[in-house]
Amino acid sequence: MTLTRYLLSAALLSSLISFTNAATIDIVTYNIEWLGTPGNSDFSGSRSQQINAAASDIINGGGEIYALQEIGGSRTLNDLLSRLNSLDNNNNWSGSVSQPSGSQSLAFVYKTSVVTGVSFQQILTHRSSRDFAGRFPYMMTANVSVGGDNRPLNLINLHLKCCTGGSNSSRRNNAMREVVAELHRNYRTDNMIVLGDLNVASQGGANGEIRDWGIYQDRDNNGLPDYYHAAGSVADIRYNPNNPDTDIDHILISDELRAAWNAVSTSTRNRYLNTTVSDHSPVATRLEVSLFGEATTTPNPTPDPGPSPDPAPSNALSVTQALSQSAGTTMTVVGIIEEAYNDIYALRMHDANNPNTDIIVKLEKSQRNQWSPELNPGVIGNKIEVTGRRDTYTRLPSIESVSQIREVR
Repeated sequence: MTLTRYLLSAALLSSLISFTNAATIDIVTYNIEWLGTPGNSDFSGSRSQQINAAASDIINGGGEIYALQEIGGSRTLNDLLSRLNSLDNNNNWSGSVSQPSGSQSLAFVYKTSVVTGVSFQQILTHRSSRDFAGRFPYMMTANVSVGGDNRPLNLINLHLKCCTGGSNSSRRNNAMREVVAELHRNYRTDNMIVLGDLNVASQGGANGEIRDWGIYQDRDNNGLPDYYHAAGSVADIRYNPNNPDTDIDHILISDELRAAWNAVSTSTRNRYLNTTVSDHSPVATRLEVSLFGEATTTPNPTPDPGPSPDPAPSNALSVTQALSQSAGTTMTVVGIIEEAYNDIYALRMHDANNPNTDIIVKLEKSQRNQWSPELNPGVIGNKIEVTGRRDTYTRLPSIESVSQIREVR
């Protein structure tokens, strides 16, 4: 009788554990180190051995969604998926790659039993390729179905510029300020994960360069940081290439996913997984799917809170037209804020119909707090009307003596 009771209890416990596991999803970021080109990596085996090892790492890691960096285009991804589906008898794997012919592409692989309705796109491709080190962010939009819950989820996969030094740090900063502005413009209330090889080599960890990008700010004014650090190192130490538990791979979650992260055990929130193929250990976090979108204590803001901007005046010039005007001409110009210029003192504004044509707007002191992208990255991407005098600033075409700046639609 005692043994029977024990067996029933054990079966019940196993059932409860299975139910608990079924309600969660594991998200992993994994720099897979030149997958498909082992000669460029520290892996000593052949290409097929490298891909086999990577597939084993992914299956053994237990994740449902993997964001991969340094994968060799569509041929390598197809070979990896073929191997995953050969090794894994219980799950079917699918995926997509950002640059089909790239040698260091971004990719996602995922279990099709959990992830459905999937689409992919490169974003911010009109911004500086140099700042993104030629690897524009790769976004995955999907539904995840676990434990009877079906919830939307977006992920942005990143591989930022590497290495220490002011120039490299500046390129990472410029790239991430673009990402942060894009998140604020278009994804304020979405379940969003930002993850990847962030290469925070100068001052790493959750509170180093990542903090300085402004992604933790509360731009929604709902009393919560827009994003939280979910997984990866929280130390501020330099990257050590001899330590696979690196300080540069991270997972960040939007405030809509905070409750889903808090609901799981602390031991599963932030984990390094084993690797047999890379100089980076995979970084994993776990989320409770039923709690997606329930992190905020106040109602989510509308996608664009506040009054809608006025339309641009019909007599306003485009940036292209402004460039043809003579120095000293007073004008009103409409364009899109692209980036900060000369620190807090100016901004670069491009033509609304041609992102390759731009002009510098020199900011007056009273305008800097609101309109400098260095002080307020959320203005990047805004369409604005500027009234001022055509001039030259640091030898570039400019608008100066600005009397008015306002957002328009």
